[in-house]
Amino acid sequence: MRRFFAADIDSGSRMAVLRGDELKHLKNSLRLGTGAEVIVINGRGFEFAGIVENVTDTSAIIRIFDVTECIRSSPLKVKLVQAMPKGSKPEFIIQKATELGVRKLVFYFSERTVPVLDKEAREKKRKRYERIAIEAVKQCGRGWLPVISFKEFNEAIGASSSKLKLALYERESEVDRKRVPIKAALKGYDKSDGIALLLGPEGGFTEEEISLAERAGYMPVGIGPRILRSETAAIAALSIVQYELGDMG
Repeated sequence: MRRFFAADIDSGSRMAVLRGDELKHLKNSLRLGTGAEVIVINGRGFEFAGIVENVTDTSAIIRIFDVTECIRSSPLKVKLVQAMPKGSKPEFIIQKATELGVRKLVFYFSERTVPVLDKEAREKKRKRYERIAIEAVKQCGRGWLPVISFKEFNEAIGASSSKLKLALYERESEVDRKRVPIKAALKGYDKSDGIALLLGPEGGFTEEEISLAERAGYMPVGIGPRILRSETAAIAALSIVQYELGDMG
């Protein structure tokens, strides 16, 4: 069955209403009408099986006949703290991070991040990014919609309650002597406690930034000998975490 998103339904709902992009997808792209069986998700862990009862120019009414908890959601509480990259890279990261089960995605701005966005531009981006995350959630079958936000660097590194905080750092410096392989950092960790992954900007962390991150509780880790692009590093790190502690492999 085709999957749709409606944020305003809960486990006790018996009806769902699709509007906007979701209505267009149902009506114009898929050409579904009365009697079609669909799945509606609310982004908070539940799936609602239903039947399309009515479709108009402004809405589609879905009668719900079954509610289940989504079993495809990752058991890990992973937070990705990602320096804001250029161009369409954030959209790629959102799509793939969502598929890989990330719960929260924080884009931060620092000395070496190139995009500079004011409050209005950030809110416009957030809405677009949420739409990309919704499409990824529907495609991959997970039940939780990741929370996407924007912060300055100091706020981003200080806002995590995760017990394990890892900063991917590949630059040769004094930090190298403290850096450990990410696999070693994950060994024996209780996956219920949450994990925060900090990734630097395309120009790399400054020495001051990595020092601040360490003071905020982040452990410098490496994921191999090669220098990866920021978007590649994000996907690689999430995949490793899911393989070692999650539901991949």
